[in-house]
Amino acid sequence: MLGLLLTLVFAQNVPQTVEVLAKTAEDLAKGIAPGDVSRFDARLTLLASYVDGLRGAPPEQVAAGLRELRKRALVRLEAKDPVVRMFALRSYALVSRCLPETGQAHARVTERLADPNRLVRREAVLHCAIASDASERDGWLLNRGLLKVIASNSDDADLRALAERRREYILGWLKQKRRGADPAPGGVAVVTRPRRRAPRFQANEAAACATLLNLISAQAQFRACRAVDTDRDRVGEYGFFGELTGCVPLRSDEHGGVGKRKLSPPVLSGAFANVRSSVVTRGGYCFEIFLPDTDSLGRAEAERGGAAGVSIAADNAERAWFAYAWPQSYGTTGRRVFFVSRTGDVVAAANYATRYEGLTARPRFDAALISQKPLVTMRDRMAVDWLGRDGNYWHIVR
Repeated sequence: MLGLLLTLVFAQNVPQTVEVLAKTAEDLAKGIAPGDVSRFDARLTLLASYVDGLRGAPPEQVAAGLRELRKRALVRLEAKDPVVRMFALRSYALVSRCLPETGQAHARVTERLADPNRLVRREAVLHCAIASDASERDGWLLNRGLLKVIASNSDDADLRALAERRREYILGWLKQKRRGADPAPGGVAVVTRPRRRAPRFQANEAAACATLLNLISAQAQFRACRAVDTDRDRVGEYGFFGELTGCVPLRSDEHGGVGKRKLSPPVLSGAFANVRSSVVTRGGYCFEIFLPDTDSLGRAEAERGGAAGVSIAADNAERAWFAYAWPQSYGTTGRRVFFVSRTGDVVAAANYATRYEGLTARPRFDAALISQKPLVTMRDRMAVDWLGRDGNYWHIVR
């Protein structure tokens, strides 16, 4: 079923897309059973890929299906079940990205910022993004709603932090609006007057993306040669920068122990061996690798590289690794933040909601993941053409 949906969404097969929209609206109207949550979430994510891939207005048949979904979502926003309200809000926000009545969409999102359920409030905060035809009034409306979330959720640090990041983005958009900027869909402000980007700026971002692509190959080689196999099951594990460059001893167990052997020959250039505070800085960008522990939570590299003192679960490290790249100085050495995993896709975000830069503001391991659960692991899905847990809108670049 998932494969079929992928095919129809990306191929933009109008009749089948209309059918999926109708099924989504029907399920939303009936209510979402606990066993159907994952399937409904996957369907919405794939529909979002279709919506964000549109160039111009959707075909009339699809637009009719979207209007019907919006109609059902409006009704279900008042449902007693918070899970239904959460998915109704997500459906409504999805439809509003390609149909008119933006002002109403901002009003609905703002209403849900005061929802009694935390999951619904968090969903509303995630959708506090500016649409392409938004007015300054819409921006101030969202800003006031976010201020109330920050003030009334003193016992929820994660929600407050997310709301503060979204508010920073909204205020930045309002500032650019007054200077003559127009917003683009997905929460990225684009200045309309001509403006040059320094050649170094572009070169740094391109080099960071190329580095992550090279890292994909290096990790594959490292695992294939079984340089690290702490559980002795003849399946290799992924490594940190210090291990990939052959500059620190390889880990010998799952509890932070290392041996005397170093990787030779290395699979990654020695230019990435200079690890400081778990981060490699090169070409104006910072790079960090995460490997999973026994709970599949991301663990960063040791302060000076390698895995000394870092507990990494062998079975989990055979299946997953994450890496992020973000500017050393936002606006000077780069802007975008990049993410890659073993899937081989490099995704990027405008970095407007968070402003990752240098060693003081770096991404959490789950920043680019899509899961709405309170506890997220490295087994959860990547936020492709969707808002990540950090509030940024992530999309594939390579």
